[in-house]
Formats: sequence, structure tokens, C-alpha cells
Amino acid sequence: MRLPENVTTKLRQLGLEQITDFIRMPRPMLRRRFGQQILTRIDQACGGEPEPLSYIQPPAPYEERLPCLEPIMTATGVNIALERLLEAMCERLQAEGTA
Repeated sequence: MRLPENVTTKLRQLGLEQITDFIRMPRPMLRRRFGQQILTRIDQACGGEPEPLSYIQPPAPYEERLPCLEPIMTATGVNIALERLLEAMCERLQAEGTA
């Protein structure tokens, strides 16, 4: 439920391991012992309170291009092009610190 660690520790110490263990407890008691955040998270989990979503954007795919005036027609040409593309990609990854 994305509760602070101190709240989850208190819940575990009381033997409340699952949401079903405390979801039906009186709200004033939960607020007094664990704070308002637990009530907000319960309401969000049950759909009673909206929760803004933050979507994770996938990283842009890595790609390299090799401009050629003519199509590459031979296996040797393809191998040379692949070597150049691979070198360019490795340099980019090293520059970004991901290699």
C-alpha cells in the first residue's frame, strides 16, 4: 500500500500482516494509531478516493544510422556497415555510462 516503514512496522508488531486484518477496523482508531495516510491508502485501494497515476515512459530505443549513397549489396559491405554501426553504438553507450 506504499505506507511508510514505521507504519508497516507498527502493523506487523500488532499482528496485522494483511490488509484484510485491519481494513474493517474503526477509522478513528486507525487514524489515531497510524495517521491519516493509512486511511487515504485504504480509500485509494478500495476506489473510494482517486489516485493520480504517473505513467512510466519507456526509454527511447537505441538506434544508429549509417548514411549510404548507394544500397549495400555485398556481404563485405554489410559486414563493414555493421562494424561501423556497432562501434558508433558502443561509443554512445560508453558516453552515456550504460556500457
